Amino acid sequence: MEVPGMVARLGFKPYVANLDDLLGGGIPEGSWVSLYGPPGGFKTLHALAWCLAGLANRDRCVYVSTEMDYAQLKRQLDSLGWKLGNVYEKQFTNKIVEDKEYGSYEMVWVDLDSLRFWAFKLNRLVSEEKGSGGRRKLYFWYNDPTLLTHLVMTALGAVGVLERTVSEVSLDEVLYARVKDGLYGEGRSKFKVNKDVRARVVIDSMSMFILGRYATAGKILTDMKVRLAAPNITYMVTSHVSKMTEEELGANIGHIVDGRIRLWQELDEKAGEARHHGWIVKMRETDHSRRLHSVTLEKRDQAMRIVWS
Repeated sequence: MEVPGMVARLGFKPYVANLDDLLGGGIPEGSWVSLYGPPGGFKTLHALAWCLAGLANRDRCVYVSTEMDYAQLKRQLDSLGWKLGNVYEKQFTNKIVEDKEYGSYEMVWVDLDSLRFWAFKLNRLVSEEKGSGGRRKLYFWYNDPTLLTHLVMTALGAVGVLERTVSEVSLDEVLYARVKDGLYGEGRSKFKVNKDVRARVVIDSMSMFILGRYATAGKILTDMKVRLAAPNITYMVTSHVSKMTEEELGANIGHIVDGRIRLWQELDEKAGEARHHGWIVKMRETDHSRRLHSVTLEKRDQAMRIVWS
């Protein structure tokens, strides 16, 4: 729902009922939002629903999954009765940047195979620079936050939000390029931002990139925001909770994001069934619900939908 003079809202309809109203219209465009909670709380379903709702509204989508490959995604969506549009479903390689289809996709799916491929590619680039007299001492693992940032930027190019002004990728571009450098046409930028295209980016989940780096998790996400933030790009990251504290893994993540939605399930021993709950912990620029809500998965018109009540 868009209101003149206000930031556009990016909603979940029709895949999630009532949540948009509870958010005061949806997630404000340009925000960073965290979906967090223990396993089984419908985090991935909400992230997929938000992405597919964007495609239905002609937004572009980048979906980074550290838990599913594309075949698993298709099986899950088929079981829900949810449909995808024009998705780049092959291994995500540099070819998509160089060919004529660059910028022609509605959605790009990035999985662990993509991350491994790019880690290998960038390690080869480091090796080539060292061989030519450089002093680089870098090594990219598949769970490197810098690798993730570069991959998201490349995927944003594939969906037409970023447009490259050069064909070759340098290591400095991987390490230092920022979306905002191309937003205002700065001369040093290797790309420019298409302000007429709105994008939704999902990282499901962020936990893999901060595992073992809890003390610096806040810095990791801050660095990503500095490099990836733009008014026409909205980000949703999922993360798990610590069983000891029931808080998000990693220090200060909750303070860095603009919105936090907690999702979890608990066993109702009397009824003998699991019940799901949702709580909008915070959402900047919205008059959102402050109450605890039940969350259910219901069938409607041959497809499933999530219902907040």
